[in-house]
Amino acid sequence: MPIPKIYKELCFDFLVAYSDLATIRTNEELDKKKRSLSRNVIKIIPYKEISLLTKRELQIYKGKNLTEECIFCTQWDKCSKPIALLRHLRNAIVHGCIRQNGKYFELEDWDDDNKNNITALAKFDKIRIKRILELFQT
Repeated sequence: MPIPKIYKELCFDFLVAYSDLATIRTNEELDKKKRSLSRNVIKIIPYKEISLLTKRELQIYKGKNLTEECIFCTQWDKCSKPIALLRHLRNAIVHGCIRQNGKYFELEDWDDDNKNNITALAKFDKIRIKRILELFQT
């Protein structure tokens, strides 16, 4: 099912804004670039809903049907949960690994060196992903 046009526009704005954030590792750095961004992300998707797993732990979910909202991702270079979430969201959009499934968006991210190693799996209510993407509108 194709992604509705409004989400495509929001994804484009997100990708443009993310290019300025790509090297950030801490919430403080993130907030210096875009005020209160880490807190706003966590208001939409609280820390407890983001599970940072190792690549090995994440393999358990590979190919499984996610039945409810969840975010499983690997931690990138000791970064915070909001940054890990934003980075994997960026990768899923760029690589075309985000798809609409009913009232949800599902996303995947894979290791650049080994496409068999999944690095993120998530299922978001469309409204929540829209709210995250809207944080990046100019």
